[in-house]
Amino acid sequence: MAFLVEIDKEGFFLCKKIIFRVPPFVIMDERRKGVLGVIVYWEYAFVENFCVDVALLWLSLLAARQSVCVWRLGLAGGIGAVFALAFPLLSLPLPLAYLWKFATGALLCLVAQKHPKRWSGGALTVLLFYAFSFCFAGGIIAVFE
Repeated sequence: MAFLVEIDKEGFFLCKKIIFRVPPFVIMDERRKGVLGVIVYWEYAFVENFCVDVALLWLSLLAARQSVCVWRLGLAGGIGAVFALAFPLLSLPLPLAYLWKFATGALLCLVAQKHPKRWSGGALTVLLFYAFSFCFAGGIIAVFE
């Protein structure tokens, strides 16, 4: 199963349809009326998002000196990966989309940490998660630009 994701002229991703029978290892770039369409396999997207979420949460917990629980990291990574797959299917206005993404990041941090010693420990974990996410995204952009 795969998603056909199109990028419109403003650079936003639009999920057009879900494709159930696609040959494996096929990536399709197709130009139609100035729109780039790409097939994204949900299995690869899920595994990639799961690994990145777990790594970012682990770094955030270590930097905040919180205790790390492996099953909580796995649960939070799974929630984040499911959110990453479901988000393109939602059609939210831009401000609400950003709010939804930030709230989901905070939820992942709350699920991943056992018991923060203080409220400030939980807030520090969330801030570190966002900081590591922005640094990681900046590094990816620097590599591919």
